[in-house]
Amino acid sequence: MATSYNRLGDIWETKGEYDKSLEYFEKALSIYLEYYGESHPNVAVSYNCLGGIWNTKGDYDKALDYFDMNLSINIKYYGESHPEIAVSYNCIGGIWETKGEYDKSLEYFEKALSIYLEYYGESHPRVAVSYNRLGGIVTGK
Repeated sequence: MATSYNRLGDIWETKGEYDKSLEYFEKALSIYLEYYGESHPNVAVSYNCLGGIWNTKGDYDKALDYFDMNLSINIKYYGESHPEIAVSYNCIGGIWETKGEYDKSLEYFEKALSIYLEYYGESHPRVAVSYNRLGGIVTGK
């Protein structure tokens, strides 16, 4: 059922109905928390979905809270150097970039790049995207 709620949340997000999307993502989170507890990757995914919607709605502090919860669970589950951690770092870095906190943004984007380099090597598309994102911050674009 939670998976269906997440899919419905995605659909409403795509349609620009962010409050409806939040409603479904919160239902999914509630089910995952009840079924798996607070430290499961599915809970982390729900936090990431909620963070994304709050980011889109312009509530960056709330988005950051959800992305931080996502990161915390992912570190416990995957360890410090898994690509899922890099995804979390990129989400957090994006919020700091939007808030104009470029030094904090760089810190998180560099952490993500480091993980991608270690995990995938120099010639992976995720590494290239990370370099581009860092270049955009450095040049202020």
